[in-house]
Amino acid sequence: MTARALAALATADFRERVRRPAFAMTLLATIAFGYLAVPPAGADYALAQVGEYRGVYNSWYIGTVLALTTTVWLAFAGFYVVRNAISRDMATGVGQILAATPLRSGTYLMGKFLSNFLVLVAMAAVVGVMALAMQLLRGEVLAIDPAGLWLPLLLLPIPLMAVVAGAALFFETVPGLRGGFGILLWAFGSFVLYVASQVLLR
Repeated sequence: MTARALAALATADFRERVRRPAFAMTLLATIAFGYLAVPPAGADYALAQVGEYRGVYNSWYIGTVLALTTTVWLAFAGFYVVRNAISRDMATGVGQILAATPLRSGTYLMGKFLSNFLVLVAMAAVVGVMALAMQLLRGEVLAIDPAGLWLPLLLLPIPLMAVVAGAALFFETVPGLRGGFGILLWAFGSFVLYVASQVLLR
């Protein structure tokens, strides 16, 4: 496995994916969920509260809420954005071209994993920018704490995005998980994660 071949494969695949409508739609939905996760101070709801009280909109609160929201949403929607890495190559004929090159299977799969991961991290990175915008927009605490704002995003969604990237590739390579059963199984797992996140937020 050469680092050059691996980087070229992952980069080319990443560029192709971020141009697809599914990426743009999921990114817009991620931004919308992030906006709703930090409602105006007078809103009738809050995603993270204790009884009738919510946290002050400082860097740590906004960073943590957006990190949890991003983790749950991208674990579900992000999986469906990246799950067709191999099947797309087969449908477009790229797979047959790559099969005729000296590229090894391990390098190919690792390149697809890195591409999956980069696509998901790109979405999480947009949420990182949005976290800063939301703190300034809500205006309760204008002092920015970079650690509080971005550390939760590094500790929560980013590691899980590696799991999602690997799981999407695994589901594609296992015949029993490639079709509808795999989709239902992942949807059920995402629902369990959502319930767990609600328990943490309360």
